[in-house]
Formats: sequence, C-alpha cells, structure tokens
Amino acid sequence: MIAKQNFYFLSLVIIGTLSPTSFAEGNPDDAKALAIIKSKCVACHNTTTAESDIILETREQLLAAHNEKSLVAPGKHAESLVWQLASRKVEPVMPPADNDVGATPLTDEEIALLAGWIDRGAVWSQGDAVAMKFRDLPADKLPIQSVAMQPDGTRAAVAWGNRVGVVRIPGGEVEGWLLDPKLTNPTTGAAIKATDVDFVQAVAISNDGQHIATGGFRSFRLWKKKAPEKEKQVGIESPAPGKWIVGGTHAAFVRDDGSFTLIDVQSNAVLNPNTLVLGQPLHQISFHPTEPIVAICRKDQILLTYHLQSGELKVLGKLNALPEQIFVLGIGDVAILRAGNLESYQYKNFENPSIDIAPAATAGVADAANPLVTALTAAYPDWRPAVDLAAMPNSPYADWDLATLQWQAQIAARKVQSAEGDVKAAQEELKGEETNKQTLDGEVTKGQTAVDEAKKELAAKPEDMPIAEKVKKAEAGLETAKDAVKRADERIVALKEKITGLETVTNQMKQASEQAQKASTDFQAQLGTGVSKPTIAAAERGRSGWKAIVDQSGSLSLLDGANQTVTAVRGQVKDANSLKSLGNDRWWIGFGNGKAEIWKLPTGWDLAAGLGSPLDANPFPDRVTALAFSPDASKLVIGSGEPSRSGMIYLFDLASNQIVKSLPDAHSDVVVSLAYSPDGAQLASGGADRMAKIWKADSLEFIKTLEGHTHHVNSVSWNCDGRQLLTASADTTVKVWNVSTAQQIKTLDLGDAELNAAVFVAQADQMVVAASTQPVTRRNTSDAGQQNAYACDSDYTFGIAIDRTGQRILAGGSQGTLRGWKVDQTAILKLATPTVP
Repeated sequence: MIAKQNFYFLSLVIIGTLSPTSFAEGNPDDAKALAIIKSKCVACHNTTTAESDIILETREQLLAAHNEKSLVAPGKHAESLVWQLASRKVEPVMPPADNDVGATPLTDEEIALLAGWIDRGAVWSQGDAVAMKFRDLPADKLPIQSVAMQPDGTRAAVAWGNRVGVVRIPGGEVEGWLLDPKLTNPTTGAAIKATDVDFVQAVAISNDGQHIATGGFRSFRLWKKKAPEKEKQVGIESPAPGKWIVGGTHAAFVRDDGSFTLIDVQSNAVLNPNTLVLGQPLHQISFHPTEPIVAICRKDQILLTYHLQSGELKVLGKLNALPEQIFVLGIGDVAILRAGNLESYQYKNFENPSIDIAPAATAGVADAANPLVTALTAAYPDWRPAVDLAAMPNSPYADWDLATLQWQAQIAARKVQSAEGDVKAAQEELKGEETNKQTLDGEVTKGQTAVDEAKKELAAKPEDMPIAEKVKKAEAGLETAKDAVKRADERIVALKEKITGLETVTNQMKQASEQAQKASTDFQAQLGTGVSKPTIAAAERGRSGWKAIVDQSGSLSLLDGANQTVTAVRGQVKDANSLKSLGNDRWWIGFGNGKAEIWKLPTGWDLAAGLGSPLDANPFPDRVTALAFSPDASKLVIGSGEPSRSGMIYLFDLASNQIVKSLPDAHSDVVVSLAYSPDGAQLASGGADRMAKIWKADSLEFIKTLEGHTHHVNSVSWNCDGRQLLTASADTTVKVWNVSTAQQIKTLDLGDAELNAAVFVAQADQMVVAASTQPVTRRNTSDAGQQNAYACDSDYTFGIAIDRTGQRILAGGSQGTLRGWKVDQTAILKLATPTVP
C-alpha cells in the first residue's frame, strides 16, 4: 500500500500539457507565466498525478483553497500560496529538488512573471483540454509501490515500476515477469515490455496461488499461472512389472526378469529388436540423448549397441563385471560408470573366440578436464549420479498442508477464546440484570406498600380528593415498577437463552478446535512416516540444478535449484517409478505396470484478462489503486476513482472474466485499500476521503461506515476471526474497530510519520506496520508496544506483506529493494532491483 496523498512516481510518465490555445492572449507576459505553470507545476499537479491533492489544470482549480489558503488570489500575489511556494517564501519549496519530471526552481525573472500575472487578475482563456503524453520510464527509478505474498509464504508479486516480477521466497529468484504482449506507448505507439504503461500501484495474489491481479493507469489485468497438462498416455500392456528407461526418441520397458519391450515415444509403436539383443535378460539399457541408438548390458555382462532404425547391432565384448551405469556415445562407443570411475569401450572386430574386453580409456568422475568426462558431459548434461532422495524435503504440498492445518488449528483456538469471551460477557450482563431485577422487586414492594397506605387513608376519608389522587399516583407508580420488573424478567430470559446459545456455539467451536488440532497432529505424525518424501528424482537437462520429484502420495513437483516448488501436479501420478525429462517442459512419468504418461510442466504466467485503456476513462477513470481476491479465489474486487471526485469499487468474476457489479460512489474520493473478511462474507474498503466502510461481499451492499481518521485510510486488515478491523492512515494513527458495532476499540498514534500499511499478524494480537520513513515494525495492537523493528535503510516503505501464518514479512519502497524477514527479525531476503525486461 502507498501513501497516495503525497508521493507519486510515474513510469511511462504521464504529463499533463496545456495546449497553446489555453494560454491567455493579450499581455505576452501572461502567456509566459502560464508556460511556467505548465512546465513546473502542472506536470505534477494534474488529474492523473494530483500531488498533495492539488490540481492546477484550470483557472478554477488555481483559484481554489488548500488548507484554508488561496492557491492563487487574483490581484494579491503575496497572499497566493502558489507564488509563496515558488518564490521560496514558505516551506516546502516548489518544485522540490527531487521531483520526477526534472522541473528546476523558478528564477527571479520567472517569480516576477508569476507575480505580475496574479496581480493582473490571473487571466486564463479557456481552450483545449489537457492532453496526456506518455514518457519512457527513467532507468534509475524503479521503486516498489506494491507487494503481495502468496498465503503460504513461498512466492510474491512485486511491482518494480511498471513491471511486476514474480519472486520465489525465501530464495529471491525472479521466476518470471508479467508482461502484456500487446502493450504499447499510447503516445508513440512503440511496443513496451511491461505490465502497464504507468507504475503498478496495486497487486494481489489469490489464496490458491493460481492468479495474480495488477492495477495500472485506467487498467486492470488478471494473470493465471500456467497449469500442468497431461499431454498424452502411452505405454504397453505388460505381463510382469518393470521400469521404463527413456531416451530422446525411444523408450524401453525393462521387466524385473530382465526382458524388455522397445517403443517409439512419438507413435507408441512397439519395435522388434535383433534376437541377439534378446538373447539374455538385461542388466541395464541406455539411450543416446538425441540419436536412435541404444547401449545394452546384458546380465551375462555382454556389452552391445543397437541402432533402432537401421537395426545395426554391434557387440563390443564382455565386461569383467556388471557396471553401475552405462552411456551410449555412438553406434560402437559406450561409457560405463563403476566404482567412481568412468571407462570407455569401443567396437572392434574380434580375431579369436574370446570377446573379453578392456577399457580404451579410464577417468575419475571428478576429472572435469578429462576428454572422456568432457565428452560424456556434453552428451549427457545430467549424467551425474542421481539426486540424494534422503536429502530432499517433503513434498511441498505436504508442507503447505501442514502449515494450513496448523493455521486452522490456531484460528479455531482463537475462535474458542472469542466465544468464551462472549459467554463471559453475557454472563456478566445477566448478573447485572439479575441485580437490577432485585432492585426493581424492591421498588414493587415499596410501591405496593404506598398503595396500601394510601388506600387506608382514603377509606378513612373517602371524600378527600387529594388522598384519592395520591392513591391513583401510588397505583400508577406500582404499575410502572411492575412493568419494569416484567421487562427485566424478559431480559433475563433472553440473556439466559443467549447464554445457552453461546455455550452451544462455544462447545461446537471447542469440538472443531479439537478436531483441527488432531488433524494437524495426525498429519504431522504421518509426515514422519515418509509418505511425502520423494521416491523419484531427475535433473532437468539444460536448467542447472532444477529437478522433478515424485513422492509416495503420487504428487509430481518441479523444483528449482533451491528445492523450491515452481509447479506441481498433485496426487495424479501414484505408483510412478520412473521419471525423465523430454525437454521443453515435458516429462515422461512411467509406472510399473507398463503404462506411462507425458506431462507438460510449464512455468510462468499467462495474461488471462484485461480491462481498461490509458486513453479511455471507462470503466476506470484513473489509476487502479486497490485489489483483493475473495478467499475462495472466485471473485476479485477492484478499487479506483477520480481524485477528489469519486471512489469506485468493482466486483470482478474470475469464471466469466467480467465485472459483475460496480459502485461508482462507494467513497467520495479514491478507494486506496480493500480486504475480504476471512470467511469471505464481508468486504472492507478504505478511501482517500478518510473513511473506512464495510460491505456485503457478494452484493456490495453497504453495511456501515467506520469514521474517525482525518486523512487517507491507506490500508484495511481483518483479524483472523473477522471480528476486528485494523485501519492505518496518513494521519499517523492506526485504529482497531469492533466490526459488528462500528466502534473504535483502540486508537494508536505512532508518531509523525504517515502510515502506509498495517496488517494483523496471523492469530496474534499484533500488527506489522509500515510508517513511510521509519523501519517496518511489529507491534501490539493493545498499546502499540514495539516487538521488532525491520531495518529498511533510508527507504520510503510503500508496501508490506505477511504470510498467513505470520512467519514471513516482505517490504519494498522507493529504493526498489525487496526485503524479507522471519517474524523474529532474521533476514531472509534482500533483493535489489533486478534486471527488468
């Protein structure tokens, strides 16, 4: 989240330019003065940018007041704030030294021209509308204006300028960029390698990690993670179990008894090899990576090669021992691995009946300079011994599932705590009402006594009117007391029913909590049995360090060099016992029954949908400044608006890729923050109009307003049970709200720095806060007591993100450096602006 009220960067910088016909005609100095305003004021103070909420595109806007001071007071230049700032009479000096459009301070001559123009009445002829020009992004200015993290804490979408990179956490590898292939500069028409023409100020990741949303200038884009795809099913009907050995063009299913069947990978056609090949059971078989050649070592130690197309067979001879691994380098050239050494064997004509052979060359596997090692590495980039499965982590799905179960158990326990608090509060209310009832019963007794005494007096003096009136008054008082008792009885009954209901709910929550805790404990114990440990691993050729694994649960995962999941297929390859890269993200998955599947495991993200255009104010009148996915990832809310005019919310349906509901006047100023409640039933919004609001999520029906901030509400965050909302504002305060009553629970002033974001930490009564020019901090929500500080150098922090379990924190800001920490302050990531496309 960013402090949208005072700090805007521009990427393909949008500059408002006054057309010549807008300049005043008459006194030539007026035109010169307006040219100064155009070049040194309007570039930052236009409808698009609106620095400090000031727009200077029209005379009416120049004559407006800002903080109770006239921007321009015709005839009174000394009282005009624009002149005071430009002439350096007051702070801050304008234009500032670090402005983004290169505007220089006004010279004495320019200050005098501006003063004269104001004193002559600030003449301004109405002409053409302000035009927008789009400029290329300065290469040295790539601040991070928004960060979103996948709930499991393994991936983040980071907006560097107008380009969004997808970063794996904690390693910091940029796995890809979200680039719109049709994006062009609206002014020049030139193609742009970027996410948007303007700086991306809002990003969001769906809970399932399958979608990323990005917001730009008058535009929104939805990106979908490339999905694994089962390309086809191949294989044979095998009478006995075995294992597939796969080459570039062919595969062999080698049975446990040593028999085998060869097939063409493309056609799935079965080949009939030379009978010599079938003369004995196999020990090992190896395919050339690109040529249709296979090397075979039979169990009788005979080594041979076979050309799968020509049928040419060459017997190299008999080895003195069975090898650990064999490699075919040509039709009569084979290498074997044995006891840590490589040996090469070449075909030759045998002159005697004995065909025992000795190696033509020998080399140690670590001797990288040896020609044999070099030749083998060139042919088989992944020839090295198989990955150590014992050193591999559990299936990433298992880790995610465990974290999810633990989080659910923690949330369930928190809900029990809240429910028990509700019961206790209701019991205290009942106790107070019963005390009140006792008091009221006393009033009834007193009232009855008063009535009886008055009636005795009246019986003695039946004609005495004042006494008769006293009786009526006493009877009326008695009835009032009885009514009060009746209402108290009704409240007591209602409270007892409420307590019974709350106790029922609490017991249900306790059961749910126990079940959630048991599920977490049981799953953790199950992981200890190794069911999620890899059973197969293979290095991917051409991508150093990458590998695919299959675990006992039947999940296939593609991992990077840090063993971090890039893409995965869950539970669909159970009983697989062989795995081989076919190149181009294609993988052969073999099963012991002779069947096999070819899966495509692509990486990266595709543009799934896009709405809006920089030159069209429909549907978004200005920047998209806030985004949030529903918990089930079926919906997305989009926040936008026109500065100082409107704040808009749109409900986008991911199934149809369409806006299905819009609120054009959700706020009276731009919507700058959005968040769904944990159960997805409600939506919170924060606006530049100083308001936070609650809506029904499915219909965008208004529920209530949370009013109390005096500046932009830059972030909204729900606590884990959805009972409280945390809002952070540029007024330097955070507020904790009771959502059901719309009452403030706490207001915490954190000093003189504007707050760009504050988010609840998982199930704890804590928050992580980004205060513009201060370190990111973790604080108590009860008293703002600081637990940790996460140093950000001199960075102006715009965006923060935290994973669902509250263990990882990310932050980014004006310096373009993405930083990450564990919640205990342990640094896990510091990624400077990477090389962008």
